[in-house]
Amino acid sequence: MTWKSAKGLDGKVPCHDPAQADAILKHFGYVKPKGRQKSHWPCYRGFQEYSVVIGAYGDAIFIHDRVIYEFFPQQRVYGLDPSSDIHPYLRAALYLFPKGKLLAMAVINPVLFAGYAYFERGKLLRQYVADANYDLISEFGELQPEEQPAFDRSKIIDGKRIFYDEVAGKTEEFDAGSYGNTLAERMSEKFFGAPFRLTDCPMELFSFREDNLVVEN
Repeated sequence: MTWKSAKGLDGKVPCHDPAQADAILKHFGYVKPKGRQKSHWPCYRGFQEYSVVIGAYGDAIFIHDRVIYEFFPQQRVYGLDPSSDIHPYLRAALYLFPKGKLLAMAVINPVLFAGYAYFERGKLLRQYVADANYDLISEFGELQPEEQPAFDRSKIIDGKRIFYDEVAGKTEEFDAGSYGNTLAERMSEKFFGAPFRLTDCPMELFSFREDNLVVEN
């Protein structure tokens, strides 16, 4: 999950602020971690089930936490339906930069499941959730500039959208379920100026005990 204020990252590799990372842990209700170490995305080491990765850059923040997968229960995003309860972690994230932008992403194996939700000023503008078994599960909002080229190249065949992309010099076909991760990466260009897997942003990895990862809000 990554978000920024009106200033953001401006496409530059930022400096990580450990003091701001501590403030983020407190804001989200984490208990005191049992350990912390310097790290980088995406090749950080030591990440385990009860770990959290934070990149704190002043006007922009990155968090990798397994709780983000809970934003996409039963194939939908909390907050899409105004009558539903918003996930407390997502509510806390939206509170940090109320006039900023937020992108929440969840990927389970690049071709099994991918979902993302993009907010501006607390309002959900775009959602895309796809699964290898069920193809496109849900889609909401207008296409974002980062997605547009992929959709322009796609075709609707037998009622389903097929994406086309070049792999090792050859054009390959992808259904919605297997292409969701690529779309999520392209959405991350809003914050990093490039797909996040191509960045080398400094971060910190925090480890917690199994029974006290996060304090309920």
